This record gives sequence, C-alpha cells and structure tokens, in this order.
Amino acid sequence: MEGKTNIRNYLLPILFALQAVGLPIICHAQNNPYKIKDELYAIYREGEKNRLHPHLFALVDSLYREAVRLDDKKAQCLAYTLPIKHYFSKNDPVHLAEAKEKLKEIARKNGYLQYYYYGWNQYIILLQNRGMHISALDECAKMHKQALADNHPFGIFSCLRNMGHLQSSRSNSSQAYKYYKQALDYLLKHMPEQDPAQLYYVLSEYHRTKTQQFDSAMYYCELGIRSARTEQPQAICKIQKALNLHSADRQEEFNAYVPEALEAAHKAGLPDNNINLILLRTRIAINEGDQAKAYRYVNMLTNQGDICRQLFTVDRAFGNYESAIQNLERHFNICDSVRCQLQNNDIAYFNAQFGNEQLLRENTKLDLQNTQLQLEQVRQQLAIDRQEAENQQLMLDKQSLELEQLRTESDLQKSIAARQQAELQRQESINAEHQSRAHYQRLIGICIITLLAASVAFLIFYQYRRRKNLLLLQRKNEELTKANERVHKANKMKDLFIQNMSHEIRTPLNSIVGFTQLITDPGMQFSPEETQEFSRLITSNSELLTTLVNDILSLAELESSDIQTKLQPCRCNDICQKAIATVSHRLPQGVVLRFTTDVTDDYTLYSDENRISQVLINYLTNAEKHTTQGEIHLHVSLQEHPGYLTFSVTDTGCGIPPEAADKVFDRFFKVDSFHQGTGLGLSICQLIAERMHATVKLDTAYTQGARFLFILPLTGDEAHTA
Repeated sequence: MEGKTNIRNYLLPILFALQAVGLPIICHAQNNPYKIKDELYAIYREGEKNRLHPHLFALVDSLYREAVRLDDKKAQCLAYTLPIKHYFSKNDPVHLAEAKEKLKEIARKNGYLQYYYYGWNQYIILLQNRGMHISALDECAKMHKQALADNHPFGIFSCLRNMGHLQSSRSNSSQAYKYYKQALDYLLKHMPEQDPAQLYYVLSEYHRTKTQQFDSAMYYCELGIRSARTEQPQAICKIQKALNLHSADRQEEFNAYVPEALEAAHKAGLPDNNINLILLRTRIAINEGDQAKAYRYVNMLTNQGDICRQLFTVDRAFGNYESAIQNLERHFNICDSVRCQLQNNDIAYFNAQFGNEQLLRENTKLDLQNTQLQLEQVRQQLAIDRQEAENQQLMLDKQSLELEQLRTESDLQKSIAARQQAELQRQESINAEHQSRAHYQRLIGICIITLLAASVAFLIFYQYRRRKNLLLLQRKNEELTKANERVHKANKMKDLFIQNMSHEIRTPLNSIVGFTQLITDPGMQFSPEETQEFSRLITSNSELLTTLVNDILSLAELESSDIQTKLQPCRCNDICQKAIATVSHRLPQGVVLRFTTDVTDDYTLYSDENRISQVLINYLTNAEKHTTQGEIHLHVSLQEHPGYLTFSVTDTGCGIPPEAADKVFDRFFKVDSFHQGTGLGLSICQLIAERMHATVKLDTAYTQGARFLFILPLTGDEAHTA
C-alpha cells in the first residue's frame, strides 16, 4: 500500500517531465469528449483524479501554460475548473469564490461562457449546502441577471434550477415546484439535447408527497422514463413510479412492477444507500409483512427527519400506532428545528445588513446633532451678548434716573434757599442747570457710542476667530484626506506587489521542489538523459527565480536617493554582445536572435556600462517571453536620432495593444496577466533612463510585433577609436 502511495505522489511531476522533454504520453484520449488537444486532455484527466492532491495547483499552472503555448483556449478554461472542484470537495467557500472569479475572467476572455456559469453555479450550490441560503439567493439573482444579459441558456437554466433547490431546502414546496416547472419548460424549449428526466422525477415526487395527486405524479414519471438518455435517471424514474403505485394503494400493479424497477436499478449501478432504492425496498418489506427487514432498511437512511417519517409509515402499516405517533412527533420537531435554524440564519444575515445601515444612519444623525449643537452654541452666545448689552443699557438708565432725582432735590433746595434772591440770580441758576444737563447728555452719548463700538469690535473679533478656526479645520481635513489617499494607494501597491510576488515565486519553486524530489528519491530510477533534463528544468526555474529577486533588488536600489551612476569608458558593441550572450540560452525554439550595428567595434562611450547592459537584457528578456516564432533583432544606430546613440530591440511576437502603449512602463503592468513575470522589468528600464538622462519608449509605428528604444545622449567625450 505504501508503494502505491509513493507512486501516486510522484505521478504528477513525472507527467510534467515527460511533456517537458517532448516524449509522447500514451493514453486513450483520442477524440476526447472535450475536443481539446490529446496531450492536454491527458493532463486534465490526471488533475481530475487528483483534485485533492497537494500538487494539483502546480499541475493547473503547467496545464494552463501548455494550453497557451498550443493556443487551445478551451483547455485554458478547463485548467481553471480544477481549483473549483478542489475547493468544492474541501467545502471551502472563501477560496472557491476566488477561483470562481479567476475562471469567469478566463472563460469570458476566451469566449467559453459555459465555464463562466459552471464556476458560478458550483459556488451557489456550496453556499446552499452550508446553509447560507440568503447569500446563495443573492448570488443566484446576480447570476440570473448576467445570464439574461448574455442570453446564455445554461446560465438561465441553472438559475431556475438552483432557485428550485433553494426553495425546496427551505421547505417552500410550492415555490420550489414553480421554479422546477419553469426550469423544465426552459430546458425543453432552449436546450432539447439535454436530459430532462431528473426534473420529471422532482415534479413527480412533489405531486406524490405534497399534493397526493397520484395521476399527475404518474404522468411525470412516465415522461421521465421515456425521455431519459442514460440508465441512471431512467432507473430513478422507474423507482418513483413504483412508489407512486404503492402510495396510490394500487398493490397488484405495484407488485407486478417492482421486478422491473429493481432490474433497472441494478443495471444502472445504483448503490444500496440510494434513498429512492431504500424507500422502495421498505415498501416491499411492508407488503411482505417483514417488519424487521423494513426497520433495517429505514435505518440505512442518513437524515433523521427522513428516518422518523419512514418509521411512522412502517409502524402505521404494522399497527404500532403509539410508536407511529411518537415518530411523527419527532419528525415534526426535527422539521421545526430545521426551520428555526434557517430563520435564525436569515435573521443573523439581515441583522448584519441592518446593523451596517443603522450605523450609517447613526453617524449621519450624530453629524446633524453636532452641527445643530454648534449652531445652538452660536445662538446662545449671541443671546448672551445681547442680554449683556441690554443689562448695561438698563444700568445706564438707572444711573441716569438716580442722578436726575438727586439733581431735582438739589434744585428744590436751592430754589427754597434762593427764593428771596433777585430774579436775575434765579435766571443764572436756570442757565447753569441747562448747561449742566447738556454736559450730562454728552457724557451719556459718549458712553453709548463706546459701548456700541466695543460690541461691534467683539463681534468682529468673534467672527474672525470663528472663520480662522473653520479654515484651519478645513485644511486639516484636506490634509487627512490626502494622507488617507496616500495610505490607500500605498496599501494597494503593497497588496498588488504581494499578490504578484506570491504567484510568480510559487510557480518556479513548485517545479524546483518537485523535480529535486524526483532526482533525490532513491526509489525512482531514471535514465541519464531524463536526469539531465530534470536538472535543466531545475536550473531554468532557478534562473527565473533569480531574475525575479534581482528585479526587486534593482527596483529598491534605483529608488534609493544615494545611488550613483558609474561613468567610465566602455565599448558599445561589446556591451551588446555581452547582453546577447546573457539571454541566448533562454531563446525559444524557432526564434532567431541577431545583432547589427552602425558603429565600429572600437567605438567607445563614456557612460555606465552595467546600467546600459541591464536595460538591453530586460528588453531582450521581454522580447523572448512574447516571441514564439520569427526573430529578435538588437540594433545600434547613430543616425536614427542625431546627437544620440539609439539602441533598439525589435521582435515579431504578439506586440503591444494600442490601449496599453501608454501604460507599458508602469510598475506591475503586464499586457497578459496570465504570463510569467512581475511587471517590473520595463519599469526598471525607465528608472535607469531617468538616472542617465536618457529616454526609453515604445515605437508605436511598428506593427509586426514590438519595438522598444533606448535613446542615450552623447556627452561629447565619445570617440571612434579606443
């Protein structure tokens, strides 16, 4: 047993190795059902058999890359159905959702929408199996809307069928029946090549168990038996027909039809724990009067609710009415418990949604209350100021009255004392009094004017401070907004960098570990040629990993503020030859790499040789990744841009789409997101060019592939001789 396990663990890497060295894989996959390349079908079959194996994702990556190389778009979609099956078997909705989005992207890109809706459908089924019915209903509604927009029959049919399953699991039998009926009508009209027997069986089961309309149940059974395209759904419909006959109390017809139903189940290979087969055998045992056998068959069921329901049927048939009532009560209690759990799940889901909305409303309400509070404080302050002004005015009026009273008393006393004086003295006294009153009025006017000026000054100062505080608060808010945007952008760049690195580093590491284990395992025997090929693959993936690390280090070095270019004499043609020698061993088969130059071999530059070489190697490596046939041409020219030395790398590959030309030098940007690489190479070239006061750009006029330019200014120290 241990030997079989070891062989299975190493089967996937061996399959990769055989394909890598070009050896044919012998398999019976000619004219395979998916109509893809036979060698790709062999890898896909191995992935389906090992969907829970740890090496599955390395197989998926290899299958996808091979499908891209052979330009098999359908196989590219099939490769990413394997993670769907893996996470579905693992009951992992979180990772299944991520795998679903990846499959949807590839399926829509390649024009195979059946796989787009396949992944989505599996995700809905998993949510339903985990009891997340509200989430499943939301996903089903989104899928139905998209399927109608795409006018895709499989997507529309799957939504109707899933809605039936969801309503059935929530005990909404009548709603489930309507959706199943709509799904059947749509299937017969738009997908006549598909097998409708399963839907006929569901409709018959509804009429048998829910409405007791046995004629309708028998009608759908007969349709299912006649329309079934394979033995298994036909056998299930025949078992359902036998159950209908028993439920309708047509015992003679039931006994006569049972052998045919059992024979169909045997031919279809139905397992003994099939629920329909267990129900049929239970009815047979009841008719035979064998109570022990009937109990034994019922106990083969796994659902407690079904067990209690069938025990009720057996006890009632044999006259055990007290036990039958107890089993029926347990059945109802289990159903109530399931419904309560569903309701609790729904309430928890809606509470979470309501809580989020309530929190938003509370925040809005608090903002309004704060604003109203500030306005109320301003109103109160104004009222206080107004009250103080009124109080001061009242005090002045009171003092004026008191002075007036004192003055009046004094005048009376003077009038009594000077009554005997001459009229002239009295007139002088009256004039003096008038002068004193005028002076007093002037004093009052001055006080009032002073008070008003102080009030106005206070209001102006208050408005100035308030406006200053508002402007300061506004500036602080703007600074916080900009800081949040910078943090969000930095987090987004960090997430993008980690996502790219985790995917790009994992693929070469998987290959290195897998082939290293093969070579070092003493139980595996390989020929020298196979061992050499495995070593070459390890070396190739090690170089790829080294390139990724060097790109990251180069990017960090170039972005540091203290990096300096090392200017020294260097020969132009020697730099180009060294760059070609560095990348020539990675040249794809069938691609020619050539070098031409307008300058002599002794033409010398005064520049940083390492940085020029790094730009040329990145250009050549980028060309090798995207060129599968034709040639890659490195050329040096003094005439293309007078006064500058122009390096150009031209390939006959897939080229750069016009809409991506402006973003090709952006960090982490890749024209093909499924192609190996970090998206840093061209960004590093641009940083080097900025440090050397040079220019890197894409020649958009070239349409036979891609042409990248590195335009280096001449400093005047260049010479034509060494």
